[in-house]
Amino acid sequence: MKKRFFGFIIMSLILSLFVIPNVTSAKETETFSTDTYTLKDAQNEVLKYLKNNKKNYKIGSEQFVNFLESATKLDFKNYNKDLIQTYASIYLAENEEYKFEQATKETEDTEEKPFVLSNSLLNKKIKEIREKNEDENTEVDNEVKDLQSQSSLEFSALSSYNRTNAKKYMTNNWDKKSNSLYGYLGGKGGDCTNYASQVVHAGGMPTNLKGYYGSHYTSTTKGWFSVKEYRVQGTSTINYSTSWVRVKDFYGYWVGTKKHKVYSNLTASQVSKKVSTGDVVQVYNRNSGNWFHTVVVYDVKKGETRFSAHSNAHLYAHLPIEFKGSKYRFRVIKF
Repeated sequence: MKKRFFGFIIMSLILSLFVIPNVTSAKETETFSTDTYTLKDAQNEVLKYLKNNKKNYKIGSEQFVNFLESATKLDFKNYNKDLIQTYASIYLAENEEYKFEQATKETEDTEEKPFVLSNSLLNKKIKEIREKNEDENTEVDNEVKDLQSQSSLEFSALSSYNRTNAKKYMTNNWDKKSNSLYGYLGGKGGDCTNYASQVVHAGGMPTNLKGYYGSHYTSTTKGWFSVKEYRVQGTSTINYSTSWVRVKDFYGYWVGTKKHKVYSNLTASQVSKKVSTGDVVQVYNRNSGNWFHTVVVYDVKKGETRFSAHSNAHLYAHLPIEFKGSKYRFRVIKF
């Protein structure tokens, strides 16, 4: 009886290593400053700021997307900062979804149209959007837990990860907007997760071709790959798994399929106590309910996490400076 009891305790401890903390959500206990606004109100606030600052950026243009990616660190004095930053996180997340939807409908050579939020979404209250996103986050977490519970040998030993090589890759590639092996998805689409995947791969994490069928984007959290395919005409294309380039699917692959440790619902100061060079951090906006950005840790200096990123390119930037305020939370994916 004692042996059976102790066996149960040991198994419980092992399983606890892979428990996913709940994604930040406080529907019944918290109020949100942007809940009563529509997304259209938020977009108008963005356009007003741009107009008054003589920035003639069209919605969906590369300049517009770059501005939204930098909105996390701007003060927006005399404007509704929360509203602008909430809009930015929603737009960037919706833009990412649009990119993958279009890739399944159109040929690669079709000219990409600037992404504009639909009127039906713009007319919704931000509260409705946030609650829908929170529900979807719960679904993703449940899928990850299901993957973790499946018996397999997928866990990647941390000792196989070369943090020196990961850092060297950041140093040599943080500002490159052309990459013959991995492509560049910046500007209108965002290259944040593609870049994080490159760094992780440079650190020694192997690609996984499970589910690869030669399409430009393969929607999967079971494989992880970026494959350069050469054609008869002498041209080439790069085919990706969504786990290589998409925020939530990167999380699904490494935490679900590969069973890596994750720390969720962290503040910027808490992140610095959990990370090492080459670990990955994903960013959450509590007002919108969106996980909308992926960065990779360069180092920790004087108690602050410094990260490298391609969208709004940095060799290293300070996490608490780039993502100011209590509205932002983070999850750390360990390597």
